[in-house]
Order: sequence, then structure tokens, then C-alpha cells
Amino acid sequence: MLVGKYADRLPLYRQSQIFARSGLSIDRSTLADWVGTAFSGAFAVPPARRSPANSISVPSSTGWPSI
Repeated sequence: MLVGKYADRLPLYRQSQIFARSGLSIDRSTLADWVGTAFSGAFAVPPARRSPANSISVPSSTGWPSI
């Protein structure tokens, strides 16, 4: 479903229609919830990564901050 939405540029209402033709009645709002759930987990930052102590970078021997 995510591939259809983002890679194939297929809107959720059309995906819902395709599912209906296959005998699956999935509402557009349900598909939207699934998309939101998928991306909320994909971009969640673990608490250890958010602390200011972990965001300090020490310059490398090149003089540029390390990532």
C-alpha cells in the first residue's frame, strides 16, 4: 500500500477502490491511519538519540565535526 501511494503515486481513494474490486472493503480513512502509523514508527527517534549529551561532536583530525 505504501509503495502504491508513494512510488506509484496512487492516491488512497483509488487504492480503496482497487481493494473493493478485489472484495476487500477498506475505507480510505483506515488506509490513511495505516500510512500515519507506518511513518510515525519510521521516524521515531529513540530517547538516547535525543539527549543533548549525545549531540556533542568532537572535531576530527581534519578539523571538521564528526557525524
